[in-house]
Amino acid sequence: MEIGSLNKQTNTYNVLENKKVNKSVFSITINNTSDPILDYYHDLCGKYPDVSFRLDDVRTGMINGRCLGYKDSMNQVGDNFGCAGQCSISIDVKVIENMMQDSSYEISAKGWIEDSISRYSQYEKNNQLIGMEYTSVHIEDDNSRVSTAIVGSHLPYSTEEEVKAIWNSNNEDKNQVFLYKKILDNVDMFDSLMEIFDKSQNKQKEIVKKYYNADELIEKTDKRNKNATQQKRATVEYDKHILME
Repeated sequence: MEIGSLNKQTNTYNVLENKKVNKSVFSITINNTSDPILDYYHDLCGKYPDVSFRLDDVRTGMINGRCLGYKDSMNQVGDNFGCAGQCSISIDVKVIENMMQDSSYEISAKGWIEDSISRYSQYEKNNQLIGMEYTSVHIEDDNSRVSTAIVGSHLPYSTEEEVKAIWNSNNEDKNQVFLYKKILDNVDMFDSLMEIFDKSQNKQKEIVKKYYNADELIEKTDKRNKNATQQKRATVEYDKHILME
């Protein structure tokens, strides 16, 4: 691997002020709160003003299932990430941490960055041959060694705003599904209550009918007994009348 001079320094602010960048002017957003990792990362990006960078956080992404990047932000420096003709490199935060702690590792990582820059046009051509119009280089740590991968995509890389919008949309969809499920649960509960109520009503009707029939039976029995008593009295009176004659 052929590595260019690692000691060459580029003053990003002078570059921006004098507008010596041939392509689009890159902007670096400096966080007001002190963060050594971001400070080092931005300083590193300043050494390669023609490159569009992103700062990944693979470790957090594996734990949480998804992650935009370090501190849940892509921390993009530069424009047109992944677009044709724009050298684009994503660096995992673990690489930055190791670069800050180990000078040998730092030299190796910078060497890979510069090698990626020099070979980038070939990476793009290789991707285009298989229908990938968008390209980037991903640099991460592999057991304290720098590892690189060439990434290709059929579609443009999403911006941070686009990804957040997609995630928010997915959360809204989940909320809608949850609400719909709650409605269905309530409908099912209402149906169950109505079924219980119907059964209760039917039971009440059976009880009423049962007691109504009982009263009717008693009424008929009383009437029959009354008729029998009257007939018995009539017979006795008739007998008395016959005997008296």
